[in-house]
Amino acid sequence: MADAPIQIPMDEKRFLQTVGRFIGERFKTWIAPLVHRVEKIEELIGGHPVKLSRADEARFAGLEAKLEELETQFAELPSLSTVNRGPWSELKTYRRGEYVSHEGGLWHCNCTTMNRPGKSNHWRLAVKCGGANELARPFLDAQTANGEDAAA
Repeated sequence: MADAPIQIPMDEKRFLQTVGRFIGERFKTWIAPLVHRVEKIEELIGGHPVKLSRADEARFAGLEAKLEELETQFAELPSLSTVNRGPWSELKTYRRGEYVSHEGGLWHCNCTTMNRPGKSNHWRLAVKCGGANELARPFLDAQTANGEDAAA
């Protein structure tokens, strides 16, 4: 018997699409240009040995280290949580990738924290009140209506 496809409510689907666009924009801005540069270098070298100066070797080693760091960060992206934890609460601990609503905005958690959104670099404002926030509003309201509020 085949499993029935998972039905995602439209409000949650819009929220996840917003998060997906956010992650996609970051990929285009940070990772894609580096991958393009590496591909160009590989194309120029074409498998032929290249003699580098010591300064170039040091610079190349630095670029390799940075590329490894970015690849590690990129590898973590698919595993990041896209969980909306509802309204922020000082009683909860939040993990990287989770979202909360706070003072009319939707906030993305950058690291494990209990800090209030907007008061440290532990949070990044994903959607500001108004405009694009209207896409997330029904999802946030549904979370609150289901009893997932600050007291939960």
